[in-house]
Amino acid sequence: MLIISFLVRMASNWNVCGVCELRNISKQSVIWCSDCEEGLCDDCKEHHSLSKGTRNHETVTIHEYQKLPSNVIQIAQSCRKHDQKYQILCKKHDCPCCKRCVVEDHNKCEDLKDIDDVIDGIKSSNAFQDIEKTLNEVKEHIQRIRKDREENLDSLKEQKKNIGMEIQKAKTSINNHLDQLHQKLLRDLDASEEKENKKIRQLLSEVEKREKEITEFQAGLANIKQYASDLQTFLAAKDMERDLAKKENFVQSIIKSEKLNHPQIYWKNIAIDIKSFGEIIVVNEPNKIMINRQKDQQAQQLIATPVPKSIDNLTLKLRQTVNTNATNVRGCTILPDGRMMFTCYLQHKVIAINRDGTKDFEIKVDRSFDILYEGNNIIVVTSGCYPGSNFINFIDIETRKVAKKLDVGSYNEGAVLTTQGTLIYCARENGLRTIDLKTETKGSIRSGPLSSRVYSYVTILNEHILYTNPDSNTVTCSDFQGKIQWKFTEKTVFKGPQGISVDKDGNVYVAGTDSNNVVVVSHDEEGLCDECKDHHSLFKGSRNHDTVTIAEYQRLPSNVTQIAQSCRKHDQKYQIFCKKHDCPCCKRCVVEDHNKCEVLKDIDDVIGGIKSSNTFQDIEKTLNEIKEHIQIIRKDREENLASLKEQKKHIGMEIQKAKTTINNHLDKLHQAVLRDLDASEETENKKIRQSLSEVEKREKEITEFLAGLANIKQYASDLQTFLTAKDMERDLAKKEFFYSQ
Repeated sequence: MLIISFLVRMASNWNVCGVCELRNISKQSVIWCSDCEEGLCDDCKEHHSLSKGTRNHETVTIHEYQKLPSNVIQIAQSCRKHDQKYQILCKKHDCPCCKRCVVEDHNKCEDLKDIDDVIDGIKSSNAFQDIEKTLNEVKEHIQRIRKDREENLDSLKEQKKNIGMEIQKAKTSINNHLDQLHQKLLRDLDASEEKENKKIRQLLSEVEKREKEITEFQAGLANIKQYASDLQTFLAAKDMERDLAKKENFVQSIIKSEKLNHPQIYWKNIAIDIKSFGEIIVVNEPNKIMINRQKDQQAQQLIATPVPKSIDNLTLKLRQTVNTNATNVRGCTILPDGRMMFTCYLQHKVIAINRDGTKDFEIKVDRSFDILYEGNNIIVVTSGCYPGSNFINFIDIETRKVAKKLDVGSYNEGAVLTTQGTLIYCARENGLRTIDLKTETKGSIRSGPLSSRVYSYVTILNEHILYTNPDSNTVTCSDFQGKIQWKFTEKTVFKGPQGISVDKDGNVYVAGTDSNNVVVVSHDEEGLCDECKDHHSLFKGSRNHDTVTIAEYQRLPSNVTQIAQSCRKHDQKYQIFCKKHDCPCCKRCVVEDHNKCEVLKDIDDVIGGIKSSNTFQDIEKTLNEIKEHIQIIRKDREENLASLKEQKKHIGMEIQKAKTTINNHLDKLHQAVLRDLDASEETENKKIRQSLSEVEKREKEITEFLAGLANIKQYASDLQTFLTAKDMERDLAKKEFFYSQ
């Protein structure tokens, strides 16, 4: 490595003439002699150019000398150690030497060259030209790099612009796709609603038609009852019974079919899948219409209800005494394994007693009034009438923890559970309330308040509900629609009836709180309505012909007016009724066609009191029942239409809400990707700018290097050029390494 430290010195003041300075004269120099390493004024310049020793020295003007790079100016052209001219170049040590340096330090060096031979023609040498070429090449490469970086900046800017447009285009495309999916889903919703509405309207049309027929039938029946003869009524009743059977079959066929299912429109939100915005689903839920036919109830009672044991034959026998150590017991139940459970109203707990009377466990609850066993180790505990007692607890007797708490929105005292899983409970001023424990659907059976002073209880017997009201001192029996069947009020028997239960024989047990007794009430304690009392007070009419006005007669149904009251074959009055052939007969008919028939009845005995007979009343009741059922069906279908409309509206809002949510999410994603785009561009731009800054710096260096090289070539001495070339080659190698990276 060239060690140049001993070659370099600060040049003497080149602004002052070196020769004059030695004479203590300060004169401005105008030229510089690199061989003498000093400046010369105009006077000395002439002498310098004429003197034999210096006439061949190369000189440059001070102005030109100043153009040389500072490192070139600082290169000494004579040995500072011995103050002698460089004459030899040691190849081994790659340094110039004076004669004394050779003797003292390079005596053993073999490769010594005359320095004039080495530096001669240095400025036109291949090495110097290679430096020039390499510099130009490096500059060209750096310019290409700079141009590439600048173009990269421009391309990033253009790419960002194009990507932003593509992102906006993609967002618009997605929004358009969402709009299409939205519209398609709304069309599906309209189609689903219209399809289900069409089914319901078709059934509704048929139901309304049958309802109209029933209304006309009832009007005709009223006219028959008022204006038709007994014979016409009797004969018409046969046809009416057959017609009624068809109408009943119509109602039952609808109930048993799926026509009364409640189609519910749901929206399955699957917006994650961009192929679809969701799916409209129609689920047919079973109808919840409770239609009880009188005939069915009678049949159930005949089949399912055992012959009740007479109250007079009931005897009491003490089976077991259980000490609960509890106070304010308001409810009890027996578990399938025989354990008994009691509620302690004021102590806020439930106690379990084993069959042998020992205590099993107790569970603390915030409210405990009545208690029922639902099944699957779950007991239902009502809350009573404390302020805030508007919930029902469901307790798991295995874990002995509250499994669920259900808010019913009212007080809840005595309760009973139907076999269908419906809880009926006494709700004070809200009357009897119901809740389906599977769906948690709430309803009511009876409007109007129960007891507001103390507590009411409820139980069920077959198709009837029995409940107590200590305020009115009554036990009431109603059907599941709330229609009262009978009431038992007897202050001489009990006072303040509360707890109520039934046994397997259908006897009703009522606890009289104020009378401190338990009363057994027969299940058939039924009253008669006013209409029935009127029928009971009827007597058999006279056999005289009844007459009605023509206007009244015209009100009769055409099929009744067409009934002949005398034999068309023999033109004689009907007098006999043949049970075997179920037809009226005149005397001659009996002789000719029914002589061998054994069951012949006087027709007056058969048709007497027909209008007040059980058969006629059954027809009236059945008609009313069918009409009521049809009205229930019609109302149910109308409500289903309304619910479908409401569901459609709600689903439409949910779809719009989901679309808005997705659009908002897309907006957020859009903004996020734009931010990422900005950040990515900025990151890359920063890298490029840093690189560009470095490139521009190196380009400036190369430009200065080239300018310096040109000045060296023009103004530097050969020795300065030779010595500088070594450093330039090393520096160029670094610059080439820079742009090659």
